[in-house]
Amino acid sequence: MKWLSLLTASLLFTLPLLSSAEIYEHVDANGNITLSDSPMANSKSIKAPATSSYKSAPAPKIDLMTQAKDSAVENKDDNAYTQFNFRLPRRDGTTFTNRPTIPIIVNVKPKLAEGDTVELYLNGKLFEKKPGTNFQFGLLERGTYTIKADLKNADGELLERTPTWTIYVKRRSSITAPNAARQPINLNTPTTNLVTPATLLTRPGQ
Repeated sequence: MKWLSLLTASLLFTLPLLSSAEIYEHVDANGNITLSDSPMANSKSIKAPATSSYKSAPAPKIDLMTQAKDSAVENKDDNAYTQFNFRLPRRDGTTFTNRPTIPIIVNVKPKLAEGDTVELYLNGKLFEKKPGTNFQFGLLERGTYTIKADLKNADGELLERTPTWTIYVKRRSSITAPNAARQPINLNTPTTNLVTPATLLTRPGQ
């Protein structure tokens, strides 16, 4: 039986090589099988099974442009902004009193990517657009204003937007403010209503 197993195994490896020629099989008295491409005594011709052929599938085409775009999208997702809000003013409803300028700072995390810009709006109108986060309003008249900021990429697509906040601007009167400049005196003003230099220099509690 051992020889039969060996011969069977040999048959499996030999058949593909002999498939193109006629094969003869001989079985001896002990049951041993011998295969040959030449006829032997008491051998018989057998038909070898057709060998199987395997045709490999064509290699998939690699679209480098698609891979580059997919990679760019993945990188963009990795660099997605986690914070976009106002750092200054610190809260909605902040009042700025008698400031010559009003600073506005936008908080962006992670840092602003190349090509992305921040647009600052004052009362719904674009005030300034730049690849930065620090802005400054000049001398604003007293009143109520709204501010908001948009973060956009190089294609102008909106990535992030802050809530719309309200700020208040107050201006002190030049007469009541400390170190106020002296006002011209009208000599025709009745004495009871006359604002004298002493009055201008007098502060509350003095």
